[in-house]
Amino acid sequence: MGSETVQDQPLFDAITQDVAPERPDTPLLLLDRTLRIHGCNSAYERVSRRRRDELIGQRVLDAFPDNPADPHANGTHNLEHSMDTAMSSGATHNMWVQRYDITDPAQPDEYLAKVWSPTNTPIYDRYQLLGVVHRVEEITDLDATLSVLAQAVEAGEGLSVTEQHHTLAAFSAALPIDRQSQQALAAENEQLRRALASRDVIGQAKGIVMEHHRRHRRRRATDQTVPRLEHTSNRGRAHPHQTRPLTRSQSHDLMPQQPGG
Repeated sequence: MGSETVQDQPLFDAITQDVAPERPDTPLLLLDRTLRIHGCNSAYERVSRRRRDELIGQRVLDAFPDNPADPHANGTHNLEHSMDTAMSSGATHNMWVQRYDITDPAQPDEYLAKVWSPTNTPIYDRYQLLGVVHRVEEITDLDATLSVLAQAVEAGEGLSVTEQHHTLAAFSAALPIDRQSQQALAAENEQLRRALASRDVIGQAKGIVMEHHRRHRRRRATDQTVPRLEHTSNRGRAHPHQTRPLTRSQSHDLMPQQPGG
């Protein structure tokens, strides 16, 4: 850890202490300009299945590498691009939906299929850029994923067909079900992919999602392979899309004015 990084750590600790009580249920990760981790809250520890003392000082791309068994993995590339965009533009960058598998603490050589809805916001101390705060929500069901994907399409930032299919496949991988059910779920994922690739995204996909609920409600309710979080914010309204950077003096708000504003 470089000398500049060490000097910045007390400042990041102070920001973390300001932010954590205000956003106890929102997973937050604080990074410097080199994307080295300087802080996180307990909510982030829960969803990432990693302890704070494991993460501090690591570069985020090293702490969370791509799944080597997934040829379509692009989490590290997209995350780095989003964080760089946020810092260079001085505004929050919304990643909408990102498939990004994480290692299984019980089996370090294995990865857990995960889907997230992340945003990245630059952090300033007065006029000096300190780094970025990474805010993320885990998405654990298909209809929430579909909702955010549809919002991304409407905003002109939709995923490619390949990325859509790769994202939806995460739910098949997460469910310990028999071959017949696996094939049925794969067919549903293919229907969703086609709906998302068409113009009438919400209209065509709505019936598919409702049918999925009827057929899989009981199995999802008892499935304990993936911890559930509250995702009502992904349904029925636009995904939060911040446009203003985080300043040290207003770190509790996460939506302050730009420096000099």
